[in-house]
Amino acid sequence: MKESKFTKREKIIAIVSGVLIIGLACVVVFQYFTIINTQRKLSKYSDSVSSVSDEGKIVWVNPDTTVVVPENNLADASEETSSQISEIREYVINKNSKKIHSPECESAKQTLDKNKETVTWTDEEYLNALDEGYSPCSICKAGR
Repeated sequence: MKESKFTKREKIIAIVSGVLIIGLACVVVFQYFTIINTQRKLSKYSDSVSSVSDEGKIVWVNPDTTVVVPENNLADASEETSSQISEIREYVINKNSKKIHSPECESAKQTLDKNKETVTWTDEEYLNALDEGYSPCSICKAGR
């Protein structure tokens, strides 16, 4: 019988070391592609957030709204722009229970018509409703 140069213990150590190195290489490759994917998403987002139009105006882009601020009014436009960027959303409110629902919420669909009202609010109007005693639905968490 042919004698091996390595003991059984040395063979096991070599196999375990090889498996660990391969596993580590897989983790490194996975992390690399995760970082590249994140950078692509950030790059795509940063390109779409703001840009300069052909007329020299700064344009902020939001999936729901686009705000154009003339170049010469940038200093005066900060307050006006923030109010324009405020998102406008649709809610269904229950006037009886004082709950705020998203239009897709099952609880909103089950609300009696006499208690139901569909409203379109800015963020500020939503906060005013909270001050008046309304609260978000615990199921759909509208506005959170």
